[in-house]
Amino acid sequence: MSMDYNISTGWNKNKNTENNQVFRYSDWKQKLNVYFYPFENHTLHFRIDDSRTKTYDSSFRNTFYDFSYQYTWSARKMDFGIECLNIANKKSYETVSVSSSDNHIERTIIGIRPRQVMFSVKFNF
Repeated sequence: MSMDYNISTGWNKNKNTENNQVFRYSDWKQKLNVYFYPFENHTLHFRIDDSRTKTYDSSFRNTFYDFSYQYTWSARKMDFGIECLNIANKKSYETVSVSSSDNHIERTIIGIRPRQVMFSVKFNF
C-alpha cells in the first residue's frame, strides 16, 4: 500500500475603507490518493479531492471520489484498466473568489460530466 496526502488552507480578511465593512474568506483543500497492491501486477487506486470555501455568508464544498483498477500483463508489456470517475455523480464544481480591492465576491459554477466508467489498454514499447 502507498498513500499520498496533500492539504492546503488559507484565510483572508479585507476591510472596506469607505463603509468599514469587513469581509472574511477561508479556503481548505485536501487530496488523498491511496494505492493498494493486493497481488503482483494488480493495482487498486482510490482518490478523494475535497475543497471547502467559506465567506461571510456562504459555504461551498466540492468533494469528488474516483476509483480505478489496473492489471499489468508483464510478458506482453500491456496494462488493462477500468476507472470510475465522479462516483458521487456531482453535477457541478463551484469556485469562490474575493477581490481584495473592492471586496467583490465572485462565484463560478462549472457543469461537469456525470459519473462515468472508462476502460483502457496501454501498450509499452
